[in-house]
Amino acid sequence: MIRQEIISSIGNVSAETFEPLALRLFQYQWERNEIYRKYAEAIHRNPNEVFTMEQIPFLPISFFKSHTVLSSSEKPVKFFESSSTSGQIPSKHWVVDLKVYERSFLHHFIERYGHPSQYRMLALLPSYLERQHSSLVYMMEYLMKVSGHSDNAFFLHDFEELSKLMAKPCSVPTILVGVTFALLDFTEKFPMPMENTIIMETGGMKGRGKEPIRSEVHQLLTQRTGAVVHSEY
Repeated sequence: MIRQEIISSIGNVSAETFEPLALRLFQYQWERNEIYRKYAEAIHRNPNEVFTMEQIPFLPISFFKSHTVLSSSEKPVKFFESSSTSGQIPSKHWVVDLKVYERSFLHHFIERYGHPSQYRMLALLPSYLERQHSSLVYMMEYLMKVSGHSDNAFFLHDFEELSKLMAKPCSVPTILVGVTFALLDFTEKFPMPMENTIIMETGGMKGRGKEPIRSEVHQLLTQRTGAVVHSEY
């Protein structure tokens, strides 16, 4: 089954095997996803005319706002919503098997940072925590569970409590994941050295002001904290 093939291929796909797998997935989606098939047919793109990855059509995001996009007859176990700005309709990603998502982000985390058990994990995620269907919150909850550190925690707006925890001695490195506007606000109000810390910004000002470019955000956060700054993406 293609789903199990995808799960087992995570971390094992090479440059040579990625394109054939992508083409198989296009065929699978075209056969089982009515909305996607109708869109592909409307732009005259079917499996008989697609031979490279570059030719695979992308379903516009607007369809995820107006339709239930599924490639399975199985009942979805969960859906994730986009972090739309105020007044916009969020797009929805319906999920039949969470193992694909879990294995993907866990594998790539371990590949880049090592096992989550090697870290204390803190998440400053206002706007995400205020929504019920955030994939980012789901990912962080899962990573915190695998980490198992007693200090792992989410923060909404309590900058003072977060600053106290950041100042607390810790035997392992800290990963502080945060939405851009909250990280900028926190480090402005509580500038402090964050030794042995990786700040991972998730992007987005969420309508709170001018959207700065990523290099500017990273430079500012580094100046205020001395921490290593990465992007979630």
